Amino acid sequence: MNNETKDTMYATIDGKEEVLFSGRGVLKLLIFSFIEEPTAGKRVVPFTKEVCKVLALRGYGKSAKIIFKEISSMDADQAQKWIEKAVWDKYINANDMMNLLSLGRII
Repeated sequence: MNNETKDTMYATIDGKEEVLFSGRGVLKLLIFSFIEEPTAGKRVVPFTKEVCKVLALRGYGKSAKIIFKEISSMDADQAQKWIEKAVWDKYINANDMMNLLSLGRII
């Protein structure tokens, strides 16, 4: 299977094909969980708030609180376009995702 994108790739690990996520893929997965899954969404609220803080600090042009409200009102298609066109690499990148992960700020 070779459906690799900028968000995922496949690798064989211990003889089993696994999906690996890029930083952008992790961001999408967690934001989509926040938007679409009520129970999972509660677990990723802290992560979503951290992303909003990063965006606000990087000059996105809105406060973290307003960005959080905007994300909360998006559907998955809107969130995907927003991540790809408005924020990824401009205000947040793979290094930021690794930092958030290493600080234990994601679920």
